[in-house]
Amino acid sequence: MCSPESGENTDERIIRLEQRIAWLEDTLASLDSAVTRQEREIRSLQRELSTLRESVENPQSRNLTDRPPHW
Repeated sequence: MCSPESGENTDERIIRLEQRIAWLEDTLASLDSAVTRQEREIRSLQRELSTLRESVENPQSRNLTDRPPHW
């Protein structure tokens, strides 16, 4: 905090505070975007992991009798 003796007037303090608020709002929007993207990626990976687990735990769900043409 600046005291009145520091030479900073009220207008300068308000401008500085408005700049800080604008920076904080921009940072918050960036973080929100990153968290939203990460949440989508996590959900996608969870679905993929679930599919892989099911495939490993239940080999009957895979068609193991079909062999590739080169066999």
